[in-house]
Amino acid sequence: YLQSYYFKRLAISDYDEDAGAYLGSFIWELSTGERDVSESISELAVSSNSPWIPAFVMTIATTQGFSLSLQRGATSLKYQEDQHALSPEDGKKLGHSFLFYLALSLTPDAAVDEYLLAFKVMRTMSEENLWFKPMLKVLGEKTLSAVPWGVKFRLALGASLSILDGLSDLYMILLYRSVPGGGKFSNIFIVMICVNLLVQVLSTYTQHKKKDSKDILLELLFVITLTKPGVDAARVATSHEDAREAWDANTEMTITRIIELFAEAIPGACIQLYAALSIGKPLSAGAVTSLCVSLLSTGFIG
Repeated sequence: YLQSYYFKRLAISDYDEDAGAYLGSFIWELSTGERDVSESISELAVSSNSPWIPAFVMTIATTQGFSLSLQRGATSLKYQEDQHALSPEDGKKLGHSFLFYLALSLTPDAAVDEYLLAFKVMRTMSEENLWFKPMLKVLGEKTLSAVPWGVKFRLALGASLSILDGLSDLYMILLYRSVPGGGKFSNIFIVMICVNLLVQVLSTYTQHKKKDSKDILLELLFVITLTKPGVDAARVATSHEDAREAWDANTEMTITRIIELFAEAIPGACIQLYAALSIGKPLSAGAVTSLCVSLLSTGFIG
C-alpha cells in the first residue's frame, strides 16, 4: 500500500518531507534484500527527469565504503547548477562524495548540511524538492548504523579518546612535578581533574539515584576510574534502557561529553600550550602525545 501511495499515486512534484523520509527507508531495503526497489527508483528517475538519481541512491545504499578517486572526481561537479545535466556516472561520483562527508561528520544531519553546502547542484535539488534532504538524512542514518566505520566505531573512538585524555592529564601532573617551574601547572591540572570528577559525580548520582546503593556505587566507580566514557558508549551502542535512570543512554553520554569538554579537554589543551611556552624547554615525546590527545579529544567531542 505504501509503495503504491508514494510511488504510484503521487507525482514527484507532490512529494513532501514525510515522503522523502519514507523514500530513504524504502531505498535502503535494497541493501538488505527485503525488496526489489529498482523499478520504483527507475520510475523516480523518469518522473523527476533525473537519470543520475538511480546511480546516486544505489551507491549510498549498497556501498560499505567510499572510493577516494570517485570522491575526488565529484569535485568538478561542485559548481554544477543544472541537475538535469548530470549523468549516471556523475550520480555515482556524487554518491561516493556523500559517503565521504558522512565518514568525516559526527552526525548524519551534519553530513547532509555540509554536503549540500559543498555542492550547489545538490543544494538546488534540495531547495526545489522537499523530499530530497529528508531522504538523504535517512540514508545517512541507516548507513552509519550499518557500516564498520559507523556509529559503534565512532562511539568507541570517542570513548577511547576521553579515557586517554584523562590518563594523559595524570601523566602531565607527574611530568610537571619533575620540571622546574612546572609545579603551578601541576596544581592547575589537579584542580581541573577534581572539578571534572566532582561535576561528573553529581551528574551520575542524579542519573542513577533511584537505583540500589550497590548500583550507584558502581556507577560512581566508573567515574573515578575514568572508564565512564566507555561505559556510556557501550550503553548507547546496545540501546540500553532502564526505567530507574533519569535520562536515556544517549542523553547521559552527551552530558558526560559536555562536562569533559568544558572541565577537562579544552582547559587541558590550553594549559599544556601555555605551559610549553612558559617553561621554554623542548617538549618531550610524552608531552607532545598528551597535547595531541587533548586536541583530538576536544575536536571529537566538540
